[in-house]
Amino acid sequence: MKGKINLSNKERRILILNDLLTGKHLSYQQLSDQYFVSRSSIANDISYIKNILASEWLQLNFDNSGTYFTGTEIDAQRVLKRILLTESSKKGNNPVLENLINLNLFYKISDAITAELKNKHIIIPENNLEDIIATITILIQRGYEGKHVKNALHNQIENLLFQYEKYPIVFDLLETLEKKNFYSFTKNEINYLSYVILGNGFKFFIKDNVIPSSIKLLVKKLMNQISGDIQIDFSNDLILKNDLLVHIYQMILRLQGGTTVVNPLLKDIKKQYSALYGVIWYNLNNLAAEEHIHISDDEVGFVTIHFQAAKERIHKLNRILFVCPNGIGMSTFISAKLKQILPESEIIEVVSAKNIPSTDLNNVQLIITTVSLPKLKNIPVVKISPMITNNDMHNVINQYLNISIDKNNEFEDRNKDLSKALKFLNKNVYFKSINNQEESINFLLDQYNWSNFEVKKNYQSSVFEREEMQTTYLDNGFAIPHGDSKY
Repeated sequence: MKGKINLSNKERRILILNDLLTGKHLSYQQLSDQYFVSRSSIANDISYIKNILASEWLQLNFDNSGTYFTGTEIDAQRVLKRILLTESSKKGNNPVLENLINLNLFYKISDAITAELKNKHIIIPENNLEDIIATITILIQRGYEGKHVKNALHNQIENLLFQYEKYPIVFDLLETLEKKNFYSFTKNEINYLSYVILGNGFKFFIKDNVIPSSIKLLVKKLMNQISGDIQIDFSNDLILKNDLLVHIYQMILRLQGGTTVVNPLLKDIKKQYSALYGVIWYNLNNLAAEEHIHISDDEVGFVTIHFQAAKERIHKLNRILFVCPNGIGMSTFISAKLKQILPESEIIEVVSAKNIPSTDLNNVQLIITTVSLPKLKNIPVVKISPMITNNDMHNVINQYLNISIDKNNEFEDRNKDLSKALKFLNKNVYFKSINNQEESINFLLDQYNWSNFEVKKNYQSSVFEREEMQTTYLDNGFAIPHGDSKY
């Protein structure tokens, strides 16, 4: 075995860590001989590596053959990214980086991604961009070495609801690297990269003057139509408006360029948000027909997430009161602590104990207090200490979760019984005697006053052809069969 000398302690430790992350069993004596250092130096190296792994809640294992790492490939890449981002922030030549990663690959990926973002007029904050480049570079380098991420996606749609609609932007960046022959990503790797990037709070901006006025008009029409159809006013939701402007602008560019983004959560979106998906599918396809473009179900799924996120923002505008003896002093400290553990969408108000009787308690979902309060009807109260302990924070979180679960159950209970809704339907639009899909489609076609038999026959054929390509059944009893609009 060829020995390695003239290395700093840190360089040697990174090389040892790299070997461990590739699955090697390493003994102290073997490492001592390889690097021409004492066993005590190797012991210090292993201790250093254990501390790095501990920062990611990982550990080394030991047996008769030596020291080894048993974490997953995802674990290994997390560790490498932590070191890469830490070391790359240091100025000057850094031999540690040279031992950690292929810097030539890193810079080429950085140039390719930066050029693509500039081409698409997308601006990403520097910290986000560094994270994206580091994550992708490590995955590609490990992929070259035969180390691949597996089983990265576990239907975590709820966890990333407010980020997942940005998936197409990430997909476009990865596709750019594939076209430039950097690497061919597996489905698991695309899912993993998307979740890592989005989960880290991926933010991007497009200058307003880049988006054509026609797109702005289309978005305005879509928001108005969806608002009317589901009876929720989105007109003042600037977040939804801006997100749709960016998404639909990018979507149309993709469609015009013949690019398709596969939505890996489409099945879950259809299942969990079937009614909303159906409404958006109908309106989006009508608008697309005016623009002479065809929109895939995958794209409809992404737009659905934008509107679902907007609905969640509306539903989560709860008021949480924090009550203290006089409304000042420790209140600033405690309210800051509360904002760290509660969602940003919740409104936390500070009120003094003496003002509680005169406070409007409408829409108040929870009261947190450092003093005893009289019993308040239907509003849960959590009492905490003035110095808010960890136990206090657990109690607050648990009570908040209980309220959220109760609200969701209440909403589901209101929507379970179809019979209550049927009395509001016109007798001509609900029929119980239909036995299957083909019969129901033919029945509906018979209700329309066709100009001639040939038109009806052609449209009927196009409906069934559409069903053969991909079913329009959305789950939960919803289906939106349709044919070619030219008929």
